[in-house]
Amino acid sequence: MQRGPCYTDRTSVALSTGTILKDVYCLKSVIGKGGMGEVYAATDLRSGDDVAIKVMNRVVLGDTLIGRLRREA
Repeated sequence: MQRGPCYTDRTSVALSTGTILKDVYCLKSVIGKGGMGEVYAATDLRSGDDVAIKVMNRVVLGDTLIGRLRREA
C-alpha cells in the first residue's frame, strides 16, 4: 500500500520513518528513546494532525507499567 512517502510493512516488527501503523499513523521521525520504548512524531492520516506515538518495548509491558503509561498520556 503506498500513500505518499508512507508505506505499510506487515512482514517486519522493526519500525522506521514512513511506516504506517494500524492503517492510520504515518511515522515521521524518532523524537525520543528510553528504557520503556521509543516516541515517534507521526501524522494521523485521517485528520492530518501531528501526533506522538509511544511504542513500548515488549519486555517492559506489565500492569504496573501500563498504568504508568496511562498517567503519562
